[in-house]
Amino acid sequence: MAEDFLSLLKKICEGDVSAWQTFNTLFHQHNLTMDVQIQAFSYIKQMAKGNVYAMYAQALFYDEGIGAKQDPEMALILMREAAGLGHTAATFEVGRRFLYGIGIAQNYQHALQWLTRAAESPHYYPAAMFHIGLIYGKGWGVAMDQAKAKAWMDKATAKGYLTHE
Repeated sequence: MAEDFLSLLKKICEGDVSAWQTFNTLFHQHNLTMDVQIQAFSYIKQMAKGNVYAMYAQALFYDEGIGAKQDPEMALILMREAAGLGHTAATFEVGRRFLYGIGIAQNYQHALQWLTRAAESPHYYPAAMFHIGLIYGKGWGVAMDQAKAKAWMDKATAKGYLTHE
């Protein structure tokens, strides 16, 4: 692997979101050969053994099918494990998957639990706040409550979350 590419992978394993975005863009623009994808996956998988950021990255690799067969169920397993170790983005993603039934049966109560953990974590997650607002605003598994929906949407906006709705 080229030194710049290895540096990018190391940054992903340090939790650098922009490094993941760069890598994911390269993948989606078809700028990564299968050999490079497999090498990257192997590196991330090895690093995931003691690193929650790499564990979450490995989940994303499975989710996207980067260097491994696309496997949303395995992605969810790894996300739940990373979430259990305190990774806020993983906690949000587990909640989002329960909300929309991605890789698991849709379950609004579980979605609300996971999203609330992410929203109220010390590293608050504005997207989780927004999705909680959706749950209350649409009455998904809870009594519809426009006041709670607005309060959560306002929290998300105050933390910088922008929507196109």
